[in-house]
Amino acid sequence: MNKNKEIDKKELNDFISGDSFQRTLRKSRRKQLFLYIIISILTTCGVIFFTQVIGHHIINNKIEQEVKKYINALLVMVKVRALLIII
Repeated sequence: MNKNKEIDKKELNDFISGDSFQRTLRKSRRKQLFLYIIISILTTCGVIFFTQVIGHHIINNKIEQEVKKYINALLVMVKVRALLIII
């Protein structure tokens, strides 16, 4: 039993230290790094895009509200002026 464990450990060490396993490990790490980079870039682009869209929407709403206030103020001034001219 003990001899089988020693043989299994030796085979495992040979497999882990083998060149093909090391190449496969490096390839897997590169692939994982590449995927992380792609995911990070896509996430960053998505966040920037949605931030721009939401900011644009909020600014447009504020501008519309201010324009409506300005137009209402002008209409009130015109009505007051018309009343003053009539009187």
